[in-house]
Amino acid sequence: MILACCALLWNCQSFESPEEQAADALEQLESLVSRIDLQAADYNQEEWAVADSLFGVYLAESSRDDGQYLTEEQKKTLGKLSGKYAAIRIQHSAKLIEDQLEEAGIWLEGFVEGVLEEMNSEEDQ
Repeated sequence: MILACCALLWNCQSFESPEEQAADALEQLESLVSRIDLQAADYNQEEWAVADSLFGVYLAESSRDDGQYLTEEQKKTLGKLSGKYAAIRIQHSAKLIEDQLEEAGIWLEGFVEGVLEEMNSEEDQ
């Protein structure tokens, strides 16, 4: 829902030329990546989903029509931001996966204990 509203608002900026819209989207993308770089350690899965959606919107808008509205320097900046976001995302996804595996391990440990206890109680009867 938030993503749809952002996209709708973004498309309503039709008073700007396509070049200005692409440049604005690139600026928004740069701001987003900077903010995520500072706060990524505290993001949960829901916040990552929102960040991924916003990144996708700004990326699509800045590179629309195969990036024809960007200068060569802006295209290079877009590439750098995409690479930086990917690196941040991979680095912090590993932490989320590690946490999930730890939770699964705790659950599995309890499961095995429950099975063993039940098996031992049946043997004692």
